[in-house]
Amino acid sequence: MIPNIEGLSINGPWGSGGPDYGQEICDNGYIWWYLDALSEDKTEGLTLIALIGNYCSPYYAASRRRGKAKAENHCAINAILYRPRGSHWSMTERAANSVSRSTNQLSIGPTTMQWRDDRLIIDLNEITVPLPSRLKGHIKVELPPLCKSVFAIDGAGKHLWWPAAPSSKIEVDLEYPRLSWKGHAYVDSNRGGEPLEDYFHFWDWSRRPEPSGGTLITYNTQTLKGENNSLAIKVTSNGVVERLDEPNAIELPKTPIWKIKRSTRAATNCCVLRTLEDTPFYSRSLVQSNINGESYLGFHESMALDRFKKRWVQSLLPFRMPRRSSKYPC
Repeated sequence: MIPNIEGLSINGPWGSGGPDYGQEICDNGYIWWYLDALSEDKTEGLTLIALIGNYCSPYYAASRRRGKAKAENHCAINAILYRPRGSHWSMTERAANSVSRSTNQLSIGPTTMQWRDDRLIIDLNEITVPLPSRLKGHIKVELPPLCKSVFAIDGAGKHLWWPAAPSSKIEVDLEYPRLSWKGHAYVDSNRGGEPLEDYFHFWDWSRRPEPSGGTLITYNTQTLKGENNSLAIKVTSNGVVERLDEPNAIELPKTPIWKIKRSTRAATNCCVLRTLEDTPFYSRSLVQSNINGESYLGFHESMALDRFKKRWVQSLLPFRMPRRSSKYPC
């Protein structure tokens, strides 16, 4: 039996009343706030991650090799728009002089996030890579009652996960490229006091809507010591967590290019509908589950942290992740 990931009581604003964008982050640590969404017609998708102590940064990894590194000196907005004919990717890492944050507001470069009671308002303004173009517009997320539980995904408490608002509604109104849509959104946050690769060997995560309402989430981690931890929960539309029996593991095809392992415990009759990200150490996919004759789409991620530690992998990342060390408008 794989041990369950441990649940913890709330300690402080993060996880109870809001995101606490202004919280202290220790040297070599990290925090991120994550959003993914699908349009009502399932043709458009969006992922946006605000990172302080950018866990996938080769620059931050190099700074840590020299000793203690300031998390706030390695921040980024990773915004990706998924369209039927391709994607628009942006992830510019920025130094501390391009970051402003308080309890309910965070600005990294020209992009700003504001948490206003039951809404998350994002003014997005980024430049895509490798082909430069503008990714700019307004995003509004209507938040349900927040989840009041956090989980120690390492089983110990150094790495915490808060499934803040898994059943949210989103309105996307972009100027560049010009488009507007509404849909379902998922919001969560992770934080830790040490680099991910110092503790984890691999993890996978998935989420999908439940037929009866709410969102089903699974988290599976493997530590460097070979220990496995697993979590399967349903978060209702009111933010209540229900523990679920651990579903059977399903092996999904490896990613086409980099052969990243993909597996899920989310549901039976599950398949990969679309590979959204296929990188040397990380994958994101759209997975489809068929339940009682109905089809449900969800997001799935795998992260091979043993791959991330390899210098040749880190040498590739700046092509998708430029860094601005001084304050620029974009």
